[in-house]
Amino acid sequence: ALLKLKVCDVACGSGHILLSAARRIALAVARVLTDEEQPNPLSIRKAMKDVVRNCIYGVDKNPLAVELCKIALWLEAYNPGEPLNFLDHHIKCGDAIVGLAHRSELEKGIADEAFKTLPGDDKDIAAAFRKRNQQERKQKTQTTFEFDTVVNDEVNAVIEKYNLFKNLPETTPDEVAVKEKEYRKFELTVERIRLKQLADAQVAQYFIPKTDATKVYLLTDAEYQGFLRNVHKGMGPLQSQKLSYVETLLPHYRFFHWFIEFPEVFYEGGFDCILGNPPYLGGRDVSLLYGKQYHIFLTKTFFPAGGVCDLIGYFIRRIFSVQKANGYLSIITTKSIAEGDTREGGLEIIITQGGEINFASKSLKWPGVAAVQVTLLSIFNGRFEKIKFLAGNEVSAINSYLGNSNSEYKKHTLINNSRICFKGSEPLGDGFIIDEKVAKELIREDDRYKQVLFPYINGSDLNNDYLLRPGRWIINFFDWTEEKAKQFPACYNRVLELVKPERDLVSREARRDRWWQYGEKASGLYKSIKDNDYVLVTAFTSKYLSFSKIEPNIIFANACIVNTNPKPYHFSFLQSSIHEMWVIQFSSSLGISMRYTPSDVFDTFPFPQNLNPQQEQQIETIGEAYHEHRRQLMLGMQLGLTKTYNLFHSNAIAAQSINDKDKQVASLQKHLDPAKSGAGKTANTISFDEAIQGILKLRELHVQMDEAVLSAYGWNNDELKIANYESESREDENVICNSKLTIDSPVIRNSQLKIDLKHDFYEVDYLPENDRVRFTIHPDARKEVLKRLLELNHKIHEEEVEKGLWDKKKTVSKKSNVVNEPQVGYGGDLFNQE
Repeated sequence: ALLKLKVCDVACGSGHILLSAARRIALAVARVLTDEEQPNPLSIRKAMKDVVRNCIYGVDKNPLAVELCKIALWLEAYNPGEPLNFLDHHIKCGDAIVGLAHRSELEKGIADEAFKTLPGDDKDIAAAFRKRNQQERKQKTQTTFEFDTVVNDEVNAVIEKYNLFKNLPETTPDEVAVKEKEYRKFELTVERIRLKQLADAQVAQYFIPKTDATKVYLLTDAEYQGFLRNVHKGMGPLQSQKLSYVETLLPHYRFFHWFIEFPEVFYEGGFDCILGNPPYLGGRDVSLLYGKQYHIFLTKTFFPAGGVCDLIGYFIRRIFSVQKANGYLSIITTKSIAEGDTREGGLEIIITQGGEINFASKSLKWPGVAAVQVTLLSIFNGRFEKIKFLAGNEVSAINSYLGNSNSEYKKHTLINNSRICFKGSEPLGDGFIIDEKVAKELIREDDRYKQVLFPYINGSDLNNDYLLRPGRWIINFFDWTEEKAKQFPACYNRVLELVKPERDLVSREARRDRWWQYGEKASGLYKSIKDNDYVLVTAFTSKYLSFSKIEPNIIFANACIVNTNPKPYHFSFLQSSIHEMWVIQFSSSLGISMRYTPSDVFDTFPFPQNLNPQQEQQIETIGEAYHEHRRQLMLGMQLGLTKTYNLFHSNAIAAQSINDKDKQVASLQKHLDPAKSGAGKTANTISFDEAIQGILKLRELHVQMDEAVLSAYGWNNDELKIANYESESREDENVICNSKLTIDSPVIRNSQLKIDLKHDFYEVDYLPENDRVRFTIHPDARKEVLKRLLELNHKIHEEEVEKGLWDKKKTVSKKSNVVNEPQVGYGGDLFNQE
């Protein structure tokens, strides 16, 4: 039974993980054979040879890696006096995610998306083939074809011939030579060649250019179905100029069809276990590195996924598709697997297809030299009845966020929030950037240049400059015509000289043709803020959630997120821990930094409904106090937002250790510039004592702001008992240090209405191990806040539907956020746990 296990690594590299798997199985085999708990080395080595021959499979796109993997397995399984295992049929070269997994996929034929117009294509040729293919596919539904009989006969013939080869012995060098010869003959069998021709042709249509020179090689669905019908007529390999052209693409793209390459495995339903460390590549980089055709193949047909899914999302979808029922997937990957579009396009889909996460541990420091954080993950293909483990703890369920819950925490886009929060502009050309002195001189000489020259602020300015000043200036021609842009010759000629050559090389036609305009103009953003006194801005990527009030007469980079219609009380909500919990739950991240993606975390965020004027005024007042105190503190310390919040979250600066001056000064010095760290006070800065008191005050204001926001939701009933934070007992194991703030706060116990936020220093599991301490709300409060926000999100969405707002807002994207409500009411058991 052990030797019947099929274990694979779909990106095996030089075979380290496969070696570990082989050793694990070999030890178990040796124990069975010797009936000893610790078998002798000779028994283990003999068992290893059997395990490598029968159980271990690997795939890698790099031919050199494949050869190294074979060598590693040969060395581990070598027995003196015996030949090396034949491994060519188990360790193979190919692209694990570009190809077909199962024989049934042949029936899908040629997808319409294969003829999408891409850079370098003739759009008329691509459109004509796409139209023809659409018509042929519609006609196909009206005809009958005995696909199962045709293809199954072909596959069964392949299996039969494979078994003749597989069962050959390999105990002597001559036997190994015979086995290799028979395998080469098997690779050339007519049935295998025909199946591979069909599979290659289906995939290749994505990668053949749609040009006048190559259009004769394009294959549409009707012709493909004709080839499919001919596979059972006793013919030899399929004959066609188009199929021959496909063969010329194979050395470059290395299409890999699992049911053809490992027929004995898929005859039994797939692999028992797949292990590995699949390659990581950000979603936006997939097409840059591998080409638009590659990206279209992955996203539109074989692994449909919305948004920008990282490469790992497609890998785990492929892995799950080649797992046997009740098989395991266990990988090392990055934490992006459970975040944003990658989570939605990967884990969420796998769970809807019947997979269950049975083990997860996220944000672990890689034990080697590389300074990276990893996530360990295991998925069972079926219903997992045994104990599940999350971060080393037994849990009843693990969701796609790698949280302890049955719920997928799905949320809805809310129409009331749409078209308010924008990413800034993406100029796409460094030539738009202009020196501040030059810009101001142009304006002095000709006042008209005020129309096209503006201060330019990016995410780094927001996070690091204590004055929140734009670091540069920029030219902006908005959506103007070229003729209008020429009215400002100094700026137009600069862009013509420095930007146009760069734009001539880009793939998107609109960006090439309108080179004097930004690549992404964010026109809606600037039209929305032209009459504003201020906007609320945060960096797209930042270590901490931090909104700031900024004057609107500047250009915002695409690394800035801008709330264009802030109500006076919006700052308190967006800066609060309540909103931060929503952002952490639903945004993606980069290292220890979170990414504030408006469609995920603002468009879906449920603000409280029907606030009265008194509530609005109260929330606005505390927000103003918080924002002004933080501004003055940053000025006094001459520290930007990131360094200020480093101090805010430093448990060395705490009320109960107020007399431990050395410790607190050391914490301050760690974040101050070297010029300021040698004394208690420098020119234009506040003293260390004042800085410490300022940080403590900022925390107090943050607690007050959170409580005010909680009250606005109705989750803070003032009629219940009030207690002082100093009297609170902190026995929770997550608490690092009790701040004992002198702020009165409600204590909530077993109430449907109240939530006890219990601000303190906690280790939070959503951050890397080396930087997990935050001054924040209690983990239990976090779960309850998320539960109620999600319930409110669903409720608001239902009200919008009932009012017919979604019928009027066809342009609002629902993505995958729309869910069927559980019968037990809003939220159901979304956050319940044993």
